[in-house]
Amino acid sequence: MKRTNCNAVITVQKAWYLPGASLQSMPSYVTVEVRSAAYGQWEQSVNLPLEALTTARLKKACLFLRTSGKRADLEELDCQLVEQLQAGLSSDTIERGYYLDHSGIIQFPDSTVRFLAGEELIPDHCSRSYLCSPNLSDVRLAGDGSTGWETMAAELSLAPKPALLTLAYVLLTSVRSLLLESGIDYAAILYILGGQGLGKTTLAKRTAGIYQGPRGEVVGLVQAGSSSAGVESLMVSFRDQPVIVDDLCLSAGRETARQRRETGAKLVRIGAGDVPIVKRFGQQTRETRCCAGIILTAEFPLENASDLSRCILVPVRKRLDLADTWNPALIGDMLRCFLNWFSLHHKEALGHLSAALAGSDIQESEPRVCTNYNCLRWAFQMFLRSLVSKGMHPARNNQLSLRMDRAINLALRQYQLQKEKLDMTIRRGNLPYCILEGYRNKAFHLTKNVEKLNRHDGIVWKNDLCLRPKILLAYIRKQPGYQDYTQNRLSMELADLSALVLQEENSYTVHIAKSEHSQVPRVYRIKLNALKKAAQKE
Repeated sequence: MKRTNCNAVITVQKAWYLPGASLQSMPSYVTVEVRSAAYGQWEQSVNLPLEALTTARLKKACLFLRTSGKRADLEELDCQLVEQLQAGLSSDTIERGYYLDHSGIIQFPDSTVRFLAGEELIPDHCSRSYLCSPNLSDVRLAGDGSTGWETMAAELSLAPKPALLTLAYVLLTSVRSLLLESGIDYAAILYILGGQGLGKTTLAKRTAGIYQGPRGEVVGLVQAGSSSAGVESLMVSFRDQPVIVDDLCLSAGRETARQRRETGAKLVRIGAGDVPIVKRFGQQTRETRCCAGIILTAEFPLENASDLSRCILVPVRKRLDLADTWNPALIGDMLRCFLNWFSLHHKEALGHLSAALAGSDIQESEPRVCTNYNCLRWAFQMFLRSLVSKGMHPARNNQLSLRMDRAINLALRQYQLQKEKLDMTIRRGNLPYCILEGYRNKAFHLTKNVEKLNRHDGIVWKNDLCLRPKILLAYIRKQPGYQDYTQNRLSMELADLSALVLQEENSYTVHIAKSEHSQVPRVYRIKLNALKKAAQKE
């Protein structure tokens, strides 16, 4: 429609809807064509949010557009734009399509499932045309889809276990939101753990650094020392895509080491979705959750059992020997292969996952750990199914599945070792409780004859428990949470509790034998009644 108060013909051409919205409602975005009134001198298409469908916004986007500048004329043009949109929607002359405002899994009204990686929709066909959010246009998935299944299978046969685990996590991350929407209680970050110089960062970049910016740089990669706002921004915007937080390294300084451990624990909780991300907009705040799959590379283990259960561990014990062909282009094509298959078989695949969770063979008491590792195994198995659909022999499928099982067993063993170490730091009770438990459970080799005390741990003497100092200290240090106890600390704590019978000033031990038995060693003479009164189970 030609406008008498501007130098162009402005036409609303397309209406874009969020996939879950009714196509009979007003759209979220519109595409407007602005063409010279002189027919062919210039033309431009502009995409605008519905609330920005105004002449003023069109003038900012289209520098050739001129109007009279009068307020009344601008208001008239604005009204004409809205009327044209409403008339076109009513007469069905405006093309309707989908506006895709986030990356990752997208469920369309016709029950189809697609994956949006930058502007690339996987699979690339859709029942309607679509428009991607501008913030997705500068990101592309590595690779071009040309890698054959034979190459993929060969690479999987040679890849080290940490690489298989990381790949499986990338695949699992790509369908993360669908699992959560299906009610599966999956919540895990990937924790690549190993010493300096073993190749943790190389592993993470080559396997998970599959999204690239305009200049080919890896996006979704930040340093652990980056600002929390920058890290959290990626966690929110990289929906169903991996985010690498690199280099949680050890430090000689105690305070720096403490801060890095606290940073690691915080990232684990936020990445698992247990802690909200709070964004401030002026005087208002909004809470959201992590939408990405978080990968941490770290030189130190976690110090909290709850945080540990939120992790899928990737132990790196020796320098990794990754082939040059194991790179983002290969992993990008693996992801395409997986997602193309998954889009057609997602209901079947989710059924397999439900069965795997119901009949889990992972021997672990923590339900969250079982769920996370079962989901990881499932993602890899579904990827293998996509290769079988391309022509891979089932026997090869079984071989690769067995390799993945071994990798998962390695990760689980590392988890169990770390958990056992953490359990040893958790006290079961106070000092009197531990000594009483040792006495009741016959942890001490006691004698009934004081003359034989030098060949035993102690004796019950006149209703008091008498124990040789080194024997008691060795026993206490074996108790969870007491590994750092010293002889002096042990002595002072027993004295403070008034649990010791003392005979000499400045001495916590006593002789219970007569002088002619001088070979009998000195002991702590501990009042059993005092222990019972002071004992507390934690």
